[in-house]
Amino acid sequence: MNILLTPARIGEVEIRNRIVLPPMTTRTADAEGFVTDDTIAYYRARVEGGVGLITVEMASPEKAGRHRHCELGIYDDRFLPGLARLVDAIHRGGAKASIQLGHGGGHTRKDICGEDPIAPSAI
Repeated sequence: MNILLTPARIGEVEIRNRIVLPPMTTRTADAEGFVTDDTIAYYRARVEGGVGLITVEMASPEKAGRHRHCELGIYDDRFLPGLARLVDAIHRGGAKASIQLGHGGGHTRKDICGEDPIAPSAI
């Protein structure tokens, strides 16, 4: 029996199958980091393709940690309505959602985040 298409559990959460989409940068957020219709369409297409668990691409937990254009933000409550729409779209398709948090550290760019990079050293 092929278990790939059978349900699985992570703690109390049941996932419809064992197909997992890892986080992949799409750069479909707007310039400030808000979810767009393109962001939702990208993830909805993966859900419709049968994925059971989606890890949404990296979102910056701090404005000073942004290091890519059109990178999702999660550092302010202003982002919550768009992120909630994204999760709703994923759930409506039958999949579960998680998200990757990431700070650019010394790789942040002042032209993107508006601040000097934060890192233990310039190296």
